[in-house]
Formats: sequence, C-alpha cells, structure tokens
Amino acid sequence: MDGGFGCPATDGMIAGIPSLYSSALDLSTQAQRALHDSVGQAQRPGGFIDARVSQISALNQAHLGELLLQMEEERNNAILDILV
Repeated sequence: MDGGFGCPATDGMIAGIPSLYSSALDLSTQAQRALHDSVGQAQRPGGFIDARVSQISALNQAHLGELLLQMEEERNNAILDILV
C-alpha cells in the first residue's frame, strides 16, 4: 500500500516516528488475549475478580488503540497539510 507520496504506508516509520497504527494493532491483540484469558480465569475458584480486572484492562487497551488510530489519522492529515 502506498502512502500517496512514494512512501509505503506500512513501513512503520514516518520521518523517524514509529507507526501509531502498529501500536494500536498491538494493543488490540493484547486486548483480545486478555478477554480470552478472562474466560478461563472466571471458571477457576475465586477467579471472578481476576477475570473482571482482565476485562477492564482489555477495555482500556482497546480504547487506547482507538485513540492511537485517531492520532495516526490526525498526524497524517497534518503531514498532508504541510506538504500541500
């Protein structure tokens, strides 16, 4: 995929800044794992509290991932504004 100015959009770096998209994807993956693990935690004796903590952590990670995607979009728009 091309970023529009001859730079691949998936190269992970724009002017030395790590891709926020990659960070958001990592957070999303971690959130999915935490939610999946919380099911097993809830089934253990006394594991309900641990499961709730894992679910809250997963929701926070998912929310941070969404914020990073918004930041990536804003950064890309700012770069386009500078180039224009």
